[in-house]
This record gives sequence, structure tokens and C-alpha cells, in this order.
Amino acid sequence: MPWIELAAAAAALSVTAAMAAFVHYHPGPNAIDRLGFRLVRPVSNSSLFRIVTWFGTVLALVVGSASAAIVAWFSSPRRRVQRSLACLIGPPAAAAINQLVIKPQVGRLYIGELSFVSGSVAVITGVSVAWALAAPRWMRPIVTLVGFVGVVMMGLAVVALRWHYPTDALAGALFGVGVVLLVDFLTTLVPFRQLGPNSGPQEHRAGSSWWRQPGGAVQ
Repeated sequence: MPWIELAAAAAALSVTAAMAAFVHYHPGPNAIDRLGFRLVRPVSNSSLFRIVTWFGTVLALVVGSASAAIVAWFSSPRRRVQRSLACLIGPPAAAAINQLVIKPQVGRLYIGELSFVSGSVAVITGVSVAWALAAPRWMRPIVTLVGFVGVVMMGLAVVALRWHYPTDALAGALFGVGVVLLVDFLTTLVPFRQLGPNSGPQEHRAGSSWWRQPGGAVQ
């Protein structure tokens, strides 16, 4: 499972990097953008889309990441610390890297603003992936579906409001998925001592840096 997660993250980030390289040298609208603008008509005063875009704000990012981390703490007993950290760090990392690195380096402008990748789409995608990772297994399909619908709605909103090119929105979704999955994978490489009410007493084995669990299981 971790290696599948790594492969998915690598694929998403590789496509994002290829798109970034292309639009850096060809910043104007491409065939995908022109098709997207034809399919999604401009809307300047849509209350629905204005509400949707709130889920791409800093407040939504903080609340969404923190709440996902709390859920992960109680729903992932085997990876309590790792999964909670991934949910807490992953979405903000995607947003920060986008704003501080990707946008300035790519340099694509839309109506005078740096636009690649879409920060709003990256935020809602990152939070949605974090929630999909945090949710109990029986709830995961529902949470994933809700998150997917939210990402699609955000993509439609930023294009319809003419905040972004369609490829900006597509890259935002790929980047959000890739970063959060990569962070979640990286947390599996760090041996954390299991914490929580069900962790029980722990015994440190002499001559070893690993923590032995009750019954002989080594975390």
C-alpha cells in the first residue's frame, strides 16, 4: 500500500511538473484552455460559486487540515501519529509550496495575477485527500466521493469566475493529490512510538532503538 501511494504521488507530481514546464514557455491559453472556456461560460455573480471558493481559503485550509488530523488520530490506531501528521502537514505544504515556489517559478499570469497552479483547487484537493486518508475504512468511499465533487465544483468555479485557466485548475488538483500522498508516504519511513489510550505499556528492549509492544509485536 505505501508503495502504491508513492507511485500515485509520483505520477501526479510528474504530470504537474510537465505541465508547469510547458506553460512556463507557452503561458498563453492552449487547446485545453480554449476548450474549457468554451464549455464553462463566464459567470461573474454566482452565489453558489462564491460559496464554493470559500473552501479554497486559508481558514478552510487550517480548519480542514486540523480536523482531518483529529479524525485520523482516533480512526488510525496502527498509524496514529504518522497519519495525523500527514493530514496536518500535507495540505498546508501543498499550499505553501505552490505560493512560494511553483507560481513564481512558472510565472504564468492570468489578468495580471500568477495563476499556475490554482491555489484554491490545490487547497480543497489537499484537504479532501487528507480527509479520505483520515476517515474510517467504512466511511472512506463516501468521504472520497464528497471530496471529488468538491474538487470538481472548485475547478468549475475558478474557471467560470475567470480566476484561472482550466489547466491551472487541473494542475491544482494533481498537485494537491501528489503532495499529500507523498507526505503520507514519507511519514511511514519515520518510526514513531505509538501513542493513545489503547497503546498500553511499552518496554524498551536493551540494545535496540525500537519499541516493543505488548505480546512481542515490534512497531
